[in-house]
Parts: sequence; structure tokens; C-alpha cells
Amino acid sequence: MGKGKKNKGVSMELKVPPKPDKWTKLPKKCLKTLADVGLCEIKDWTLKLIMDDWSCQQAKSTNRIGPFHISSYVVTVAFLCWRTSDPEFTDLLRGTNWKEILGYIRDQLYHVICWAYASSDLVSAVKVIHKWEDRYIPLSSWSLSSNVDPQMLGTCKTAFPGHHCYENTMARALAHIAEEGIPDECPQDCVFDCCKSPPTSEKKTYIKHFLTFKTLEKALAHLHIQPIGASLIVFTDLAKPTEDIYYGPLSEKSVFVGYHGVDIVAIEIFKGQLVALCKMSNGTEVANQGYVRVSLRVMYMPIFCDIAQAVRPTLRPLHLLSDFCCPCMGEAPRGDLKRKLNQDHDSETTKKLRHEDEPSSSKTPSDLDDNENKGLHRQEAKKTPKVLNRKAEEKLLKKKRKAEEELLKKEKRKARKAEEKLLAKERKAKELMKKEKSSG
Repeated sequence: MGKGKKNKGVSMELKVPPKPDKWTKLPKKCLKTLADVGLCEIKDWTLKLIMDDWSCQQAKSTNRIGPFHISSYVVTVAFLCWRTSDPEFTDLLRGTNWKEILGYIRDQLYHVICWAYASSDLVSAVKVIHKWEDRYIPLSSWSLSSNVDPQMLGTCKTAFPGHHCYENTMARALAHIAEEGIPDECPQDCVFDCCKSPPTSEKKTYIKHFLTFKTLEKALAHLHIQPIGASLIVFTDLAKPTEDIYYGPLSEKSVFVGYHGVDIVAIEIFKGQLVALCKMSNGTEVANQGYVRVSLRVMYMPIFCDIAQAVRPTLRPLHLLSDFCCPCMGEAPRGDLKRKLNQDHDSETTKKLRHEDEPSSSKTPSDLDDNENKGLHRQEAKKTPKVLNRKAEEKLLKKKRKAEEELLKKEKRKARKAEEKLLAKERKAKELMKKEKSSG
């Protein structure tokens, strides 16, 4: 077979469509509500006025609960959004919480570097999980901003005037860390300047590779192993200091802003609803002290956008969180040793402090009578730690390891079963779509 000639007149690039011609044919009440509050409920038949057949079919194929809504508080962009049932097997994840090992809340100020903060914090967390470190150690987001795509410096249209920072993806940052490594954050990193080169550090961290997940369900199936990075669609409600759930386009008078790199910390039930607790990099005065509770029920599809490349195009409905990824790193050699040494050191210091706090007798041993000497010897005998047999210790450690391995195996089996169910559902949905097409 010969090579087919390219059709110059046809572009295969995926784009968000422009404003549909039949937009003005929407019910007058709907258009008025959009002008007033930017959110209105619509009926299924009106979808054909504003979206093509494929997009309509994709939106209807989800486990929708309630009506469709149009979100459009400004005339340049509009989204179709709705609520669905909770993702499967999320009950298994309620005990998982990576908040402690993901470290403190960063503040990117006016810089476009959320992707650098989120990806570097994921690597810091994985270092703790795989016992390379005993605690969270921040890595240099400045280094990522300068070195991941240096040709982008000073070219970003959404950056603050005079800034050289730029938009990028967490996957691209993780690919760079796998190839070039990432240094630890220096004290000089606290005064971030995207127009200058970052301070150098000899110590670098590398990852083996990284994983990406196409769907929310597949990403959450991996959350019990480590925290997951994601891209969060941003509307103006995200900046409000509140503990409430973030619904994105399903909020009145909320305007589309862009996308934000975040780390999924945990899955929890809040006010009777399933949410993902996500760590952001905008300081502690945003959302709930820098963390946001993202609804896992809201889905959306872009209807139109008149601003070039502002909205990411998609052929399928998306949750508020998308573009999932996570770094992979091997286990540290003799990883338990470092932690054990620190624990032993801590226990010894606490013992010393305890002995120092105890009231000492003003008498010397020679001044004590026989009864007092006996009492002193008894106290010293009580203070002396019991030395366990090494074989007994090894047996206990083996039992603990076996128990932990069995728990991990069970969790992996559950995750696999859940993934298989999801794949089976996707196959059924595809078969139904094929049947509908053939019958049509």
C-alpha cells in the first residue's frame, strides 16, 4: 500500500468550537437567567441547538443525576455541566490521607508555576513513602520553572506583565525530573524571581518514571499507594476563603479563569457528599487554608469559546479534576535503617530527659543506710531496659511485614476488581453506542 496524500484543506487538530449559530434560539427565559446569574437549567432537547450529535451523545452517556445546566456568565465562553453519581469503590479510600507528607502550603503569588509546585511536592512525598527521607523536604520549583521548557520563558500570554514564568503540565515536569533530576530547595529559593536563574544545589533527586491516568476512577484506584497530581478547572469561586465544596461551573456568577495544578490528598465525605481534598499553592488565605474540597459529582463539556486556546478541547465529558499523573521511585536501600536509627535516638533522648526530670537524692550512696541502698538498687533495676532476644525480634518483624504485605495485596486486588468493572462498563457503553449508530 502506498502512502496516502494529506488533505491540505482538512485540519485534524482538536479545537473548542466557536459560538453556535442557534445560541440565540435558546428559550428567552434561559438567556435572561444566564445574563443575570450565569447559570441556567436546560432540557435535553435543547442540547441539539448548542452542541453537535457526538457531544450530545457523550454527555447523555454518563450516569447523570438531575438536569443539564449551561454555565456562561461572560459572553465569550460557555460550558455544559451536570451532576453524576459518585465514582465507584471510593469507599475504600476514606482512610487514605497524604496531607502530612505533602508538606506545608506554598504560595506562588503572581507567578504561573502551580505545575512546578504540585509536581515537586509529589516527588517529596514519594521520597518519604519509599523511605528515602523521614520527613517532607521541599524541592526547587524555581529550578523546574527555569529548566523544563526554557524556550517558553517570557512567552506566556497569561503571565503577569514582566514575568518569565509560563504554563506547563505536571507530566512534562515529571519527565524532566526523571531525565535531569530536581535539586533541593535552597534558602535563597524563598525569594523567587522568574526573571533570574535559580540558585544551584549539588544534591539532586531523580525518579524512575511517571504514570498518567485518563479517568478519575483509574487515578483514584491508585490513591491508596501515593498522592496523585491533577489539573483542576478554575472558576472564580475557587479563590474564596471557605470550607464549602467547590462545584466549578455549577455555581452562580462564577467565571472561567483557567486551570490549576493540584495534588489530591484524600477522599472524604463532607456534608454528605463525596469530595477530593486537594492541596493548592496559593497560600493559606485561599479556600480552606490552602486546601480545597472538589466535588467528584460534577462533570462538564465546553460548548464554545471565542478566546483562542483558553479552554482545553475534549471529546468526552470531564470531571473538575483531569490530567492525572504521579511519579514512581524505587524503595530506598535499607530504608528501614534510617528511620530506626532516628527512632532509637529519639527514645534515648526521651529516657535521658525523663531521668533528668526525676528528683535526685541529696545523699551520696555512702551516706545511705542499708534499707535505702536496697530501694535505690530496686529503682535502678526498674530503669534498666529489658534486652530482647534477637531471634524473637526478627520473628516479630517478619510477622509485621507479612501482615503489611497481605493488606497491600488485598487492597491491590480490590483496586484491580474495581478497574475491571470500570473497563467492562466502558466496553458495554461502546457496544451500545455502536448498536445505536448501526440502528440509526
